[in-house]
Amino acid sequence: MRTVPLLPEEEPTPFQSACPIADCGNGIGRNASFEVASFVNPDVTIALHRLPRSRWLASQAISHWQPTGVGLSQATLFDETGPVGVALQSLIVRPTKV
Repeated sequence: MRTVPLLPEEEPTPFQSACPIADCGNGIGRNASFEVASFVNPDVTIALHRLPRSRWLASQAISHWQPTGVGLSQATLFDETGPVGVALQSLIVRPTKV
């Protein structure tokens, strides 16, 4: 993923560039299709141990869903040279009504 500027006259900071992909962990690491369940993340926590050095970023994510409807998505964030940090998302998981 590569972050594009939100405003034409502003270049995102390295941390701002990591935020959109940090918010994708629940979709990347999902345990079912959108037709089977909805999984909304009401929050995201981002912890970087270094700032990204490139605009191209990646995420390796896994989600853990519980029968209670609560879940957690955990993602490792990378730039072109290696890991930069992690993102955690709490999840609200509900069956999709058909």
